[in-house]
Amino acid sequence: VQQFMASTQRLSDNTVFITAQEYIESKTKIEPLSTYQYVTRENDVPVAVSCKVKGAAYIRAHYGDDQAGEQRLCPAVTAAIVGQVARELSLEGNSEAAARAQAFVLDNNQPVYMGPNYLADYMISYEAESGAIHLQSPGLIHDYAHWTGAILPDAFAGVNYCHTPSHEYVRALATGTEAPGRMVRIRGEEEAS
Repeated sequence: VQQFMASTQRLSDNTVFITAQEYIESKTKIEPLSTYQYVTRENDVPVAVSCKVKGAAYIRAHYGDDQAGEQRLCPAVTAAIVGQVARELSLEGNSEAAARAQAFVLDNNQPVYMGPNYLADYMISYEAESGAIHLQSPGLIHDYAHWTGAILPDAFAGVNYCHTPSHEYVRALATGTEAPGRMVRIRGEEEAS
């Protein structure tokens, strides 16, 4: 995710946390480049993947202008996941499910700037009145190129956080084994399980 979102070839030390609380408390680092993930599950099935990475502007500022390119936002990650699922379903001969995946509407969620807003409950999918299935990809960004990048502590500077639907969840929606309308809860997940 770090490489895709910051258009970089730099590798990061990625940690996947077991608990939501570990993820919530984690802070990305620029040196060494460290990123974090957490997978929200329901009945042991991955529903959403939450990621904390450093943004392209911070990577360029720290490692050099040629070390990162375009900054992508969370909906671009979801688009890549949906595209991969559609290709896989098509290769498996399930053209109906592949077409359903390609028809998903990817909401253009604008990133928030405050952690509590990023950690709020959200609908990862919903069915519009038109019958179209929508996928949401909320995120948080502090662009290092913005004036606040120079005054924020490293733990908060140049960060890009995302919640995206998991590959498994997108596939389940496309094949019809999962219905849209799933709420994702990060904060307080331990109390809910």
